[in-house]
Amino acid sequence: MRIGLGLIGPGLVGKELLRQIGARAAGLKAERGLEISLLGVARSQVQVVSGGAGIPFDAWEESLQSSGAAANLGERHTGGAGGAVQEG
Repeated sequence: MRIGLGLIGPGLVGKELLRQIGARAAGLKAERGLEISLLGVARSQVQVVSGGAGIPFDAWEESLQSSGAAANLGERHTGGAGGAVQEG
């Protein structure tokens, strides 16, 4: 089973949540067949949305800083290779 995760507002609690999920992701996949993918992270001014492969849990902050686009909460992820789709 695959679970896609998106986080809006990665403050202290959100950062710790992503750290803990990332630390357990490989074990959950091996033990329970549960694959957790980080598909998007957004702050008030910037966001990064995965094109389908997921954002590495240990590199989401770097991805947000280097590849982040202006935040647009009207975007959503389709789960496919097409990436984000504008709603409206």
